[in-house]
Amino acid sequence: MLDDAKLRYTNDNPAKKRDLMSLRNTYICSCLERGVPVADIAQNCRTSMQMIDKHYAKWRDAANNLNLNQNFTMNIETD
Repeated sequence: MLDDAKLRYTNDNPAKKRDLMSLRNTYICSCLERGVPVADIAQNCRTSMQMIDKHYAKWRDAANNLNLNQNFTMNIETD
């Protein structure tokens, strides 16, 4: 799939090889930058919100960090 889409290697010099894990990381970072709720990203990637917080917190702004716990608590209470 990556070869067909000509995405197997980056445009860096020297080129770096991409794999499906790097595409997953790109997806998570892109979603965080666009303001997608962390719970939705975690569900789509079959991972925990804590893992996303630990590894991708720098991709979210301070406002999103403050709202994370409120949104998570509200979702639990409504389920």
